[in-house]
Amino acid sequence: MKKHCFYFSLLAIAAMAVAATSCSKEEIDTPVTDPGSDPTVEVPDPEGTITLSMRNNKRTYLDDNFYIDDADNFSGGYFVSLGEMKGLGNVTRIPKHGWSNKAAVAPGTGYVAYDSYDGFYRLFVTSYTVNSMNEIIGADVKYQTPFYPTEAIKLPLQVLEFGQDGGAQNIVFGNENIIPFSVSSSADWCQVYTSSTLNYNFLIDGIIVEVTPNEGAQREATVSILGSNNNVQQISIIQAGAEPYLSLSQDTLSLPYTAGSVRSLIIMTNYYFDDLSVTSSAEWCQATLESNGGDMLACMNEQVRFKGKERITDKSNYGTSSYTLSVSASSDNDGETPREATVTVASKDGSNKAELKVKQERFDVVLSAEEVQFERTPSYRIINTGNTAGDYIVTSSTDWCTYSWSGSDLVVRVFPNETGEDRVAELTVSVATRSKTITVYQSRYAIEDAYSVDGIEGTVGILTGQNHGKIYSSLSNSYAWSTEEVLTGANSATDGEYNMNVILQIPGYETLYPAFKAVADLNTNGATGWYLPAINELEELDNNGISEAWGWSSTEYDSTQANDYIYGISHSYKTSKMHIIAIKKF
Repeated sequence: MKKHCFYFSLLAIAAMAVAATSCSKEEIDTPVTDPGSDPTVEVPDPEGTITLSMRNNKRTYLDDNFYIDDADNFSGGYFVSLGEMKGLGNVTRIPKHGWSNKAAVAPGTGYVAYDSYDGFYRLFVTSYTVNSMNEIIGADVKYQTPFYPTEAIKLPLQVLEFGQDGGAQNIVFGNENIIPFSVSSSADWCQVYTSSTLNYNFLIDGIIVEVTPNEGAQREATVSILGSNNNVQQISIIQAGAEPYLSLSQDTLSLPYTAGSVRSLIIMTNYYFDDLSVTSSAEWCQATLESNGGDMLACMNEQVRFKGKERITDKSNYGTSSYTLSVSASSDNDGETPREATVTVASKDGSNKAELKVKQERFDVVLSAEEVQFERTPSYRIINTGNTAGDYIVTSSTDWCTYSWSGSDLVVRVFPNETGEDRVAELTVSVATRSKTITVYQSRYAIEDAYSVDGIEGTVGILTGQNHGKIYSSLSNSYAWSTEEVLTGANSATDGEYNMNVILQIPGYETLYPAFKAVADLNTNGATGWYLPAINELEELDNNGISEAWGWSSTEYDSTQANDYIYGISHSYKTSKMHIIAIKKF
């Protein structure tokens, strides 16, 4: 079937029509009486008319689209009958109403047809075709496409205004009939779409103009509508500009106790850079304003605008720019409490301002972590500190947990845990009168150790913290994630227990969700807590070197697929059978 782009080929078709008839621009623009407007007056067939002898019962197709069915109706598209007339040239309009997906074939009758690929056709039935028994076996038909009526589009307005917030407006043409057209906008902030208020969406009788919010000055765009005879009509779109404004990307900021650390945030404004000032309420709090890659707003304002015939440049209200506000402390905070200041960014005319509350923390011990977890084997962890002066003092509560310094980083070490029990130690880090504690946990297990407690058997796969972790058990068979294709809500990438509980609430999950049923069957004889791991849990197991960490996760991808882990995170159809492992927290 032909795939013409109907509306957007209108310009080319109209141009060819102009060339073929050698019409001048004055002739095109001058209204003329449609020669076919009176159906009782015979007029010549339009240029491009094709005659076709069609057979009924789908034996002959018109342009691979339309056919006559065994009840002698036009079918295969949408049709409207215009009644009796002299010939094809009398079909000059596309009605808004009376359309159907079938129309009775009658000699001496004109029609308009529509196909979603090829657009509008005009048809005329000259006569029936009969066999030797005088039975109707088809009809002789004349047609022409693409069909563009000569009627001009009637716009209800020439100017459309929007407020600063933008929005959408539907414009319905004033024509009694459908007029094919194409439409475009001169600006990307002003989008325009075709629209229909009628029973079929191909009966387009208007446009929707959609405008985005305006953060700059008043702006204008032009919507151009190209109709028949290469006729272009325009609507001017005017949008109001924004009021001067000034805002910060955040209204609070925290600084460390040490001097010199710089924190930055963004200022959004339509003020000139030179029209802004920055002040601080405290000497220790320093603030500066910087333009990002030059003063973009100033460059934009070099454009000259007009008010009537007066040549002006709008300096205060044109476009949006962003600047960086940088804040730092000029000295350490050696006090017993945090200290505060207010940074104010304001327009120099005093009409607008924005305030930032700044707090500098008190001098304290700085640690990147206050808890660390080890497995039973000897190992170490690095904790970042603020010990740039080398004056931190560290003490350990036990001899199996030791430490050393690597610059300002604290290296925490543990010896092998051969006690068969979990153990806990504390490292106290202090300077002057301040101190903090690092709690050190060492499990009795290592990754891939066998786990056997209270009849629960498994293999340690993850150590989570505070001497807790997760064990896993590999199932021997392959299972489908589900036998139905619906969204379940089991979509957590991190919490397999959550996903498992969602599935177990579904009536009949035992047959609908085989992988989950296989894992749930492990929760027998007093055992509880086994679940199908979420996708991130499978990835963590793989990162820990667990070779069996592959197959289905419990994380849903969409209605037909779920996440699996095979050489990385992917997704497969839920009905596929795949290896699974179960995990359980301890």
